[in-house]
Amino acid sequence: MTIAVHPDLQGGPYAGPYTADMAKRPIVGAQQAREKFSDLLDTVAEDNHPVVLRRSTPAMVCVPPAWYKKAAELIGDPWDDWSPPPPKDD
Repeated sequence: MTIAVHPDLQGGPYAGPYTADMAKRPIVGAQQAREKFSDLLDTVAEDNHPVVLRRSTPAMVCVPPAWYKKAAELIGDPWDDWSPPPPKDD
């Protein structure tokens, strides 16, 4: 998977969230995300949170379910009926 910094994300309305002191996130296009969905899942499993662009605009960020659950609880939107899958046996 290619990590690229999209020029549109360096200024304008997205200048704040993507500052130099923040860890860089893998940026992928929607078509690449569709074609290499398995690779995208592997990237998330490696604790990276890829940003998927649609028409050069961030459309979604892929995060692990446990990370999302914790974030939802912190903003007051808990998943009471959700539990993460058991870890894989390697």
